[in-house]
Amino acid sequence: MKRLVLFLMAMGLCAVYSSVSHAAPIDSFDGPVAIGPSQAPGVWYTDRYAPAGFVGGQVAPDGRTGTLQQSISAADFNRPAPFNSTFYNTQGRKFDTPGLTSAFIEMYIPGGWDALNQNVAGSEGRLGGFWATGNDAGNATTIFPVIEFNNLVDGFRVFDPEAGGTGYQNVSGFAGYDRWYEIGFQLNGSDLEYYVNGMLVYTDSTIGSTTQFANLILQGYNAGNSYSIYWDNLQTDSATVPEPASLAIWSLIGVAGAAGAWRRKRKQS
Repeated sequence: MKRLVLFLMAMGLCAVYSSVSHAAPIDSFDGPVAIGPSQAPGVWYTDRYAPAGFVGGQVAPDGRTGTLQQSISAADFNRPAPFNSTFYNTQGRKFDTPGLTSAFIEMYIPGGWDALNQNVAGSEGRLGGFWATGNDAGNATTIFPVIEFNNLVDGFRVFDPEAGGTGYQNVSGFAGYDRWYEIGFQLNGSDLEYYVNGMLVYTDSTIGSTTQFANLILQGYNAGNSYSIYWDNLQTDSATVPEPASLAIWSLIGVAGAAGAWRRKRKQS
């Protein structure tokens, strides 16, 4: 560790300020996650309606350990007022991330999703989705990035209301069931870019004055069936900002350690 610190200092990182991109914590979901019913710092809080389960440190269907299991229960399909509209069929949790400019996460698509929800009116084949709220510099909401899996099209789709139709646009990148996919989005100048497994699959150039993702949301859709969504390795980045050199050094050390742990975890799966 001491040699690493000396090396980083020798590389010129001991200046008064550094402009390296500040990497937010990588959440590998190896253990418990903080959840709650209402908005709070560092907490995954309810968005629309709480899913039946939201538990870290779980084993995915392919045997990968240390994943987040988000459970959708058929018992939560027929809900009492005021939660009985289809709006609350979308059930997830939100995490505040002010200043964020990119976000990526892995989602497992099991073979059992092939026909799930297809014959339920209004479900539209919707299953797991990675959402966000885009804000401008004044924290006013501007866009709602969405990339989700839909089994009616056997693939992923993104939400771009300016593109017409229902606003949902099918994208490439799906290569079959029973495997993990990295999905996500990033702000690139005046564009919002969507990715699947590192491949750019869609660009939305109608994002207005959006400068950040104020929060991230993990969603499921309840159409009267019980199923689970498995998530892993949430990775984010914020805009490049000046920071004290000492913090930059320790951030790099921490990110290097987290990245090493993430690579070891990937090898297990």
